[in-house]
Amino acid sequence: MGKKLSEKSIGAVCAVVSIGAFIILWYWGTQTTQLGLLIPGPFDVLKAVGAGIVGKVGRHSILAHAGYSLLRVMIGFIVGSLVGVALGLLMGWYRIAEAIFNPLFRIIRPIPPIAWIPISIIWFGLGEDAKIFLIFLASFSNTTLNSMAGARSVDPEIVNAARMLGASERKIFTTIVLPASVPNIFAGLQVAISSSWATVLAAEMVRSSEGLGWMIVAGMNNNDMIQILSGIVMIGVVGYILAIIMRRAEDVLCRWNKSGKINHNIIVECKDVSKTFITPEGEHPVVRNFDLEAKENEFLVLFGPGQCGKTTIINMIAGFEKATAGSMKFMGKEITKPDPSRGVVFQSTALFPWMTTMGNVEYGLKMAGVPKAERQKRAQKYIDLVGLSGFEKSFPVQLSGGMRQRVGIARAYCNEPKLMLMDEPFGALDAQTRYLMQEELQRIWEAEKRTVIFVTNNIEEALYLADRILVLTNCPATVKKEYKIDLPRPRNLVSPEFLALRKEITSILDSTL
Repeated sequence: MGKKLSEKSIGAVCAVVSIGAFIILWYWGTQTTQLGLLIPGPFDVLKAVGAGIVGKVGRHSILAHAGYSLLRVMIGFIVGSLVGVALGLLMGWYRIAEAIFNPLFRIIRPIPPIAWIPISIIWFGLGEDAKIFLIFLASFSNTTLNSMAGARSVDPEIVNAARMLGASERKIFTTIVLPASVPNIFAGLQVAISSSWATVLAAEMVRSSEGLGWMIVAGMNNNDMIQILSGIVMIGVVGYILAIIMRRAEDVLCRWNKSGKINHNIIVECKDVSKTFITPEGEHPVVRNFDLEAKENEFLVLFGPGQCGKTTIINMIAGFEKATAGSMKFMGKEITKPDPSRGVVFQSTALFPWMTTMGNVEYGLKMAGVPKAERQKRAQKYIDLVGLSGFEKSFPVQLSGGMRQRVGIARAYCNEPKLMLMDEPFGALDAQTRYLMQEELQRIWEAEKRTVIFVTNNIEEALYLADRILVLTNCPATVKKEYKIDLPRPRNLVSPEFLALRKEITSILDSTL
């Protein structure tokens, strides 16, 4: 928040400085050069604007003239934008609409609104309708073009995802194409409001008795430079206010498109994290100055010697423990407590002994209030995924160690978390079962992509599973070195590349205390 305020303050200061510099330069030019013979000084103009606000220029005050112009702009802009957005989206998304309307649009688009003034007078006369028609054309062209570009730029994978989830073509258009096109639409609206403003001034110069365009023409006819510049100043002020309103509206309606300082590809972000436990013997630092970034759908392994602080790191990311210092964020928000969006698979499995496989797997959904039929259907999906079909009614005591771990994985996955935290889940298994579970986990991860942070002190396991490995130091844990693992999957444990990496990482690993 402090940074945001600071940036806004800097922007405001820069705006004030630039406007102030312009006024000073203008004043200097009129006082020291021949420019003063052509135009009045800035303070004379500002004085005239103030007088026009409390008094009258012609039959109305300056504010009333600005109001007339603004009203015309708003009517034409709104109608033109609505028609333009609708037509643009239709042409951008439906080929038949493009085939019908685009040839005519291509002919009309290059024609400036001012060129339509004679036709608008013939069709609508010299009244308000003619002016609004011209503004309509100025808005229509820009919004149509940008809306069409927005519809064409929709990610096909997003559309396919919606189809997969059962969306009809009409729903895809209203819930996918329209929202995805909003940033492009706003870009068109910002150009359209500027074009509309310029057009209304031109229209008012042709025939009008009020409006800022009339003020400028009347000033020109009377050789009143102060009145001309007063009208221009008001145009600038109103245009600036309209631009601010458009930006604020875009900020509200397009919050999802404003990344700011957050990299939305980063699921977990730990910065300068430390954890110290207080024991009867005194302070016991376990983690110190630890940094981590876990990306979307990445398999990240924390590898280090036994009891170096790996479990503490997992517990802090899960929300079971709080960091003594530093920042820990999940999806851009500070981690303060456990959350179903972060699933955990424990080394001890931590299954509920009195519950069956089905009862354990569906437990999270039950706590979330999901109806029984729906939660059991989803639980069955993950039971099948981990290869435990037929063991739905078995209690943990009736399952082998590997099967119990599969139940733990299915339970964590069943909540469909964004992040999976796995704390040495295969550490208690025999070598053969451990290897089989590694293969099984890789298969599950590839089928159900999730960001995984996996803790192990087994180098073969780390290299077999990881996209990236963070090698940790002895307690207090910090990152000693990072390795990106580019080996193809499934990995060959005896390939020269695998063995070379194994040797390199083993050589830098701290010995267990």
